[in-house]
Amino acid sequence: MIHVAIIEDNVSLAQSMAKYLNDQEHIICNLIFSSLEQYLKSPKIVPPLDIILLDIVFDKEGISLPHIREIKQKASNTAKIVMVTGNNSNEYLETSMKNGADGYFLKGSPLPLLLNAILDVHKGGTYFSMEVANLIKKSFRDKSLLLGELTEREREMATLLIEGYTYEEVAKKIFVSVNTVRHYVKSMYKKLHVHNKTQLRKKLVP
Repeated sequence: MIHVAIIEDNVSLAQSMAKYLNDQEHIICNLIFSSLEQYLKSPKIVPPLDIILLDIVFDKEGISLPHIREIKQKASNTAKIVMVTGNNSNEYLETSMKNGADGYFLKGSPLPLLLNAILDVHKGGTYFSMEVANLIKKSFRDKSLLLGELTEREREMATLLIEGYTYEEVAKKIFVSVNTVRHYVKSMYKKLHVHNKTQLRKKLVP
């Protein structure tokens, strides 16, 4: 059996998902939490959960998903997280995946696709709603186009900077002066409309 829990503040939506899933063979979904706090404060969950359907969590700063690893630990060491959200922005997607989510399902999509998401993720794969998959493809295309605007030397430096090398280390690695590195970086930043390594990483790393 695949044991599923839902963390979702929209109770009617959570109940609809649970009802549908409980009608499926080999799936049990009898745990619904209206908030992340309620889930984290709940007693030990037995048997261990296999899949958690998690709504996007917000705080005063905006999107906040640092709790995904904690959520998995409470459920079981092998628990998988599928984000269930109405938002398909790049920011939400990247934040979710970087924090350990295993899938991304858009609210409003047909429930049979939610079943597909659960089955795919349970088997060790990942799942993205079609709209999200298209967003990922577009992101790769956009970033490929951006890299195409850089010279071969600038792409080399961009890669090293993203990997965490300092200007001095880059200079030693490609046998140029630090001033030369600064010259190339200034040109590269201007082309990409960024001002530091953090922005560079966000712009170029899928």
